[in-house]
Amino acid sequence: MSSVVVPFGIRTPGPLVISTDVDDQLLATLKEWSPTYLRLYHDDRGLSFNPARPRTYANTFEGFEFLDHQLPAIVATTAQMTSTIGGSNRTYEGTWTSLVASVVRGKRPAATRYLAAMYEGVAREIVLQKAGGGPIDDLRFQRMYNEVVPDATGQGRYILAAVSQYQVSTDVVVQSYGGPDVPDAETYLDEATVVEVDIDVLGSEIQIGGSS
Repeated sequence: MSSVVVPFGIRTPGPLVISTDVDDQLLATLKEWSPTYLRLYHDDRGLSFNPARPRTYANTFEGFEFLDHQLPAIVATTAQMTSTIGGSNRTYEGTWTSLVASVVRGKRPAATRYLAAMYEGVAREIVLQKAGGGPIDDLRFQRMYNEVVPDATGQGRYILAAVSQYQVSTDVVVQSYGGPDVPDAETYLDEATVVEVDIDVLGSEIQIGGSS
C-alpha cells in the first residue's frame, strides 16, 4: 500500500472554519433560492402582488447597520460560537448561534408587519430546507423575534427587521495537532503595510481598517 509523504516543513495546518464561513453559506443559499420560494409563496397564498426580491444580501455584526442596505434586505449577523467538543488528539466540533434578519420598509404598520413576517417565513423555510453543506453539518431553528428600526429619512415610513435565530453545528472547525513543522515567514511576501482593505462579499463592499 502506497502512502503520501508530506515534505518536511510544508504540512498544512488542517481544516479551519471561521464564523463568517457560516454566514456566507446562509447568505449564498438565500440568494440562490429566494426568487423560487417567493414565487411559490405568492402562488400558494394567491397574493394580489408579486413580492419584491431582496435587494441586498449582507453580513453585519450589529442591528443598527440594517439601514446601511437597500431594502428589502436579508442580513446575517455574525455567527457566535457557543460551545465546542474536542481536544489535543481530536478535531474540534463547534456550535454556533446564527441570526438571519429580513428587513423591510412599509407605509403603514400593518403592511410592514405582514411583509416582515412573509420574508422571515420564506427565509426560514429556505434555510431549513436548503442551507446544509459546507460548514453547516446540522441546523436547528430556535426562535424568531422582531426589531423595530428607526427610519431616519423623515418620510414617515416604518422599518421592521424580522429575525430568525438558528443553532448551527460544524463537525470540524479546527484541529489542535499537526500543522507546519517549522516557521517560514521569510517566504511570505505581503504587499507592504496594509491599513485598509476592501472586500466584496456577495456584492456588498466591506471595509476593514482605516488610514494611518
